[in-house]
Amino acid sequence: IPPETTLNNDLLNSILKNLYSTNFFRNINISIESSVLNLTVEENPIIESLSINGIKKKELTNLLLEKVSLKERNSFIDSIFLKDINLITNIIKQFGYYFVKIDTSKEYNKELNTVKIFYNVSLGPKAKISTIEFLGDKKIKDRKLRSLITSEEDKFWKFISQNSYLDANRIELDNRLLLNFYKNNGYYFAKV
Repeated sequence: IPPETTLNNDLLNSILKNLYSTNFFRNINISIESSVLNLTVEENPIIESLSINGIKKKELTNLLLEKVSLKERNSFIDSIFLKDINLITNIIKQFGYYFVKIDTSKEYNKELNTVKIFYNVSLGPKAKISTIEFLGDKKIKDRKLRSLITSEEDKFWKFISQNSYLDANRIELDNRLLLNFYKNNGYYFAKV
């Protein structure tokens, strides 16, 4: 701020907003004493390390570390930390682990103002599709409808196929495939 600038509430709010937008500060106090602007700040801790434990596949661990918003040597922000937990859970569910549990822990170093973050993941069993049923108006045989979709029932001889694991994206694709099939065959008001 140049000297001789008249301070008003709009300018002070703008300064405060700009400082918070840097994500470096947890708390900022502004005060004016004897025509002097005083800023008192409390910095967010810096992330010293971030680790994901409990996943054997390095590719999945690397994917998760790449996708999370918090990174090493950046500021730690609680709201982003909570969003990252949801993101990790959703990504793992895409791999069929619908029973995943994530416990987190943090180690603070107050002297250096740093934090170590640990995501401890318990994958649980993969969710498998035991049966696929088609309900409603039976104009088309189940065998034909099964041939249209990408999901498959879990059978012991399908141990290589990933299509027998529950995946919300695949189910959404199956819904679109079935709806398009019905519409292409003249059932314009079909709902899946």
